[in-house]
Amino acid sequence: MKIISSKRTGIPRLAWCLIKEINEPIIKLLHGSDVEAEDEFFIEGVWDGEYVKKEIHTAHALMGSGGCIHDNKLIVCCPSHTSEGLYSLKADNGSLYISNSIPFILTQSNHFLDPDYPDYESDMLSISDGLDSYKKSIPLIGNQLSIHYFCNLLINQQGDIEVRKKIRTKDFMNYEDYYTTLLDTLKKISDNASDGERTSIKYKPIVFCSTGYDSTACAALGRKIGCSEAVVYESKRSYKKDSGKAIVERLGYEKVVEKHELDYLHYSTAHEFVSSGELGTSIFFASSEAELAGKFLLSGSHGDVIWNKKLPASDDIKRSFYPDTAKKEFRLRVGFINVLVPFFNVQSFASINCISNSEEMQPWSLSNSYDRPIPRRIAENAGVPREWFGTKKHGGAGSNLRFANLWHLKKVMSYESFSSFYAFYLKTKRLRLKCFKRHIPYLLYCANIVLEAKGIGVLERMLKISNWDRKLKCSPWAPSYLFLWGTDELRKMYKANQLRDNSALLV
Repeated sequence: MKIISSKRTGIPRLAWCLIKEINEPIIKLLHGSDVEAEDEFFIEGVWDGEYVKKEIHTAHALMGSGGCIHDNKLIVCCPSHTSEGLYSLKADNGSLYISNSIPFILTQSNHFLDPDYPDYESDMLSISDGLDSYKKSIPLIGNQLSIHYFCNLLINQQGDIEVRKKIRTKDFMNYEDYYTTLLDTLKKISDNASDGERTSIKYKPIVFCSTGYDSTACAALGRKIGCSEAVVYESKRSYKKDSGKAIVERLGYEKVVEKHELDYLHYSTAHEFVSSGELGTSIFFASSEAELAGKFLLSGSHGDVIWNKKLPASDDIKRSFYPDTAKKEFRLRVGFINVLVPFFNVQSFASINCISNSEEMQPWSLSNSYDRPIPRRIAENAGVPREWFGTKKHGGAGSNLRFANLWHLKKVMSYESFSSFYAFYLKTKRLRLKCFKRHIPYLLYCANIVLEAKGIGVLERMLKISNWDRKLKCSPWAPSYLFLWGTDELRKMYKANQLRDNSALLV
């Protein structure tokens, strides 16, 4: 097998799409300008190994995605986390398509999402249930799109896919063992990101810091590898001050950029934050495009699970309700790598959880409902005062586009983005009969959220509901068209590039 790559300057920098014709040894790779591509290897990302060896299929911490030819088989590698996945599709003629972008793979294979299907958001959020339970495919018109997380895909000459689990990592004996591994992994990633063998781009570190446990720990670890740039956000809730400015300044960060959570309203990029299926939960990132380009971002995503001493350990990588998948298409266009520190050695959750609950960690345990002794020890040992972080769960910057109806969307989207969505919605909306029975439960769910925000937690007791079904928590109204709209907007960009390339071939 051999990879023939074609760089496309008019598409997102880190997007790629493989096309494998049945029984053909040549694999076509279409990719953006920052994807590193060779005859037997391609990558958009960084990993904990020597870049020159290109052994991404054995990496413990692959942050990004790529592929390589090994033993005459194509191995396509998902990230070593579940905030991003890969997508595959088998066309009627037997051609196999694999991509890190839903709009890209749909454009190249000429397939479309189904406007009559109301449950895309629920399906894409299902990765929160873990690797064994998430929805492995979503329906298209006339086909289906397979979704792959935290695995490697082996593809043979016929285009058949064999799913292989990631190589399991070691368990940990104590805090020092775990901390040393975290820092060593981060150093290897940093070396990989700046390796001289990279021909497209070399990445520098950056952190986003709030007053929460996880981002503070990432900021402390970042300084150990020479990170000197930080972005801090103030919450839209004036009574919830959450900026980590004082923390990063205490840690010695030289460049600190201050922003406000609602700055995203000045940018018409909402379509990028809904086109992976999770509806805009990272949309505040839009205002940091200039700071993120060419960087690898140290993220504390999943720290709420892996470093939470009260949660039961699980090998299934279960997530919180929002699995942090929304920034995918924005990341591919801007050109930055998401390095999720809590996912380092995530398969060893049981031993990490034992450390959190061990006797040695008691001095860093607050013994309350918001208690994460591992990130607290990391930050305090780096010089951050105890009272400066992890005192109360604020939620940080967390705007989203998923609730309620058109009225709400108009309020939380930029004028240009809402105008574009509204025109699409009027043209595309359907009378979804099977959704009617969900309207009243969803109204009750929204009412419960409003009441709980006011400190009135009675509705769930009255209705005897202990856990809302995910589908009932996803709007059956206008927000259920956001994924369709975002994908359609990005398809236009990919289609225009496709037409330009076809025109160039005819000249």
